[in-house]
Formats: sequence, C-alpha cells, structure tokens
Amino acid sequence: MTKPGDAELLQKLQTELERLDELYDEISLPPVADMERFVAEELLRRQRRQRRELLLFIMAALVLLSIFLAVLGYAPVLFLLLQIAFPAVVLLGLGALRLARRREGADE
Repeated sequence: MTKPGDAELLQKLQTELERLDELYDEISLPPVADMERFVAEELLRRQRRQRRELLLFIMAALVLLSIFLAVLGYAPVLFLLLQIAFPAVVLLGLGALRLARRREGADE
C-alpha cells in the first residue's frame, strides 16, 4: 500500500542521494605509496607500544616478586601467618554474614 506522499518523498530522496554522490565524486583516493607508508608507520608504532607495555609489565612483575621474596626470606613466620590469617578472616567474615542473614530471615 502506497500513500499519496510516497512518490514525492521518493523523488526528494533520489535528489539528495544524487547530490551526495556528486559531493563524493570530487574526492580522490590517496596514492598507494602514501597508504603503504601510513600502514608501515602504524605497524611500527604499534610494535613500539607493545614492547613498552611488555617492558612495564615485566618491571612491575619483578618488583612484586622481589617484595614477595623479601618478605618470605626475612620474615617467614609473618608470611605464613598472613597466608593463614587472611583466608581465615575472609571465611569467618563470610560465615558471620551468612549467620546474620539467616537470623534476619528467622526474625521475620
């Protein structure tokens, strides 16, 4: 089913599309050599950025590992205490939270 204004709308659309085609016909494509140079520069930039990010990651990992080994070497008792205490505190906290929720449910 077509409406009375459809033909007019179609004509306006066709006119605007032709005008748009005329605008973009004036744009020329860049030379292939320029595009190849641009792609090569972009690839080189990405490789440098990836190397920099990898270097930062490795440095951060080495710092954390050295801190870990220093704590383990100088205070093994403290290290083991932290390894046992932290999970115990988390588990006890979760258990207390669960009991509190259960009590709230029973009170209602």
